Amino acid sequence: MNHSQIAKSGYANEEWLANLLTHWRGDAYARKIIQHFGFNLDRISDAYGIRLKGIEKTDVTLIVHEHEKLTEVRMSCKKFSYDNKRALGHIAHGVVDSFVFGFGMDLEIRESLMAFAGGHIVEGKRGVYFDDPFFDIKRKDKIIKDFKDNYDNIFNVIFKGQHSPPEQFVITVENDGDRILFIAPIDNVIEYAKGDGKVWFGREESNHNLALGNITMYRKGQSLQFKMDYRMMVKALGHKMRIFYIYS
Repeated sequence: MNHSQIAKSGYANEEWLANLLTHWRGDAYARKIIQHFGFNLDRISDAYGIRLKGIEKTDVTLIVHEHEKLTEVRMSCKKFSYDNKRALGHIAHGVVDSFVFGFGMDLEIRESLMAFAGGHIVEGKRGVYFDDPFFDIKRKDKIIKDFKDNYDNIFNVIFKGQHSPPEQFVITVENDGDRILFIAPIDNVIEYAKGDGKVWFGREESNHNLALGNITMYRKGQSLQFKMDYRMMVKALGHKMRIFYIYS
């Protein structure tokens, strides 16, 4: 899949989940999911799912009416195919400035990340990896230090955003038309993503990018993108996730 196809597939997954929850009265899977979130079906007067567009990190919200009481469950929704051996998935994407100021970093870090992403031209090159001579020892040391000093906030920003943060993390795994939903509190996912707290340049044999715990920062179209291997996350957190098998 190209980037456009991946994005459309993600949107379709969000629409599917919102629609599933909306039709909870006639769908046993939806009712089990709603019960998992702590609701008593006998007390619900109405419930429906809404796919949000451009509302930071929340993709789907479940709205539950218990007569006079209204409750929201905000979800960040991801997906991967069962056939994918390495399910490298998108967590966050945005312009350099939004991350720099959201992370609480200074203008020197902004200059470095702009050079990496391609917002600044360095020696005639638009976008230089962290193994380029532009990133000397002093510049690299500052990047490592500032990312370590702001580590917890960085993960909160990329997973939760700054407004109406999601409370649940939902991964859909597709397998021959069937789906498996893995649901966990987003704070559990963030703790996994933080890993051992290490910050270094590269992942595996490459030193092109910046790795933070179990996530990696890439560049994309003069912006920054953060990704994580969702398959590895599910393997590590499976015992902490509620799993729903949804058959077609």
